[in-house]
Amino acid sequence: MATASFEQTTGPGTAQRLAVRGPLTIADIADVVAPLRAIAPSGSALAIDLSGVERIDTTGAWLIHRLVADWTAAGVPATLENASPDAVRLIAEVGANDVPVVVHARPGNPALARIERIGGAVIGAADNIGSFLAFLGQTMIVLGQTLLGRRPLRWHAVIHQCEVIGVNALGIVGVLLFLVGIVVAQQGAVERRGRPHHANGNLARDTPVHVPGASNRRPADGWPHRHLLTGRGVVRDARGRPS
Repeated sequence: MATASFEQTTGPGTAQRLAVRGPLTIADIADVVAPLRAIAPSGSALAIDLSGVERIDTTGAWLIHRLVADWTAAGVPATLENASPDAVRLIAEVGANDVPVVVHARPGNPALARIERIGGAVIGAADNIGSFLAFLGQTMIVLGQTLLGRRPLRWHAVIHQCEVIGVNALGIVGVLLFLVGIVVAQQGAVERRGRPHHANGNLARDTPVHVPGASNRRPADGWPHRHLLTGRGVVRDARGRPS
């Protein structure tokens, strides 16, 4: 199985030339990574010949990109030669994502880290309180100057704000009131189901009472025998009729 390799030669003058061959994939470049990175930038220029590259993936593209970047940063311009369009596009894509990242230090003592977070939270809260007090003080100063006549009241801005927070908000306020009304109506219906019934305008307690001589009587309409004592002391059946 072929692996990646390279050959370093000296071109015209002091120019350096690297001919890379074989597959530049993650499975095949282990033997060339360290030797390529160990070559010290020298000469007037570096030409990297990729005509012998069979395959290339992001790992190989990253290796070539870092090689070009390191030599260029050292003052020796490096260029690619005989690279396929796919290789050029992949190397350019890898280079576009070569951005510095912040490496966070490993946390030390958990107790100190917690104290640090608490201190940061306290400082943030104090900053918010200070900003609020500053805004409140500025508002009071402007209000006082306006009342004393030292600062004119901008009626155009006031009317605009009234329109924004008042007229333009009528739609959403109406929707919210409609939804709140639905909830209140549903809760009211649930509560009404457990309240005492009304019979002929009189409050009827849903409590059966014993009527002498009527314990074995059953109405002809099939309703169960149940008498209700109304607020006026009149005994009525379940339909509210006098019994």
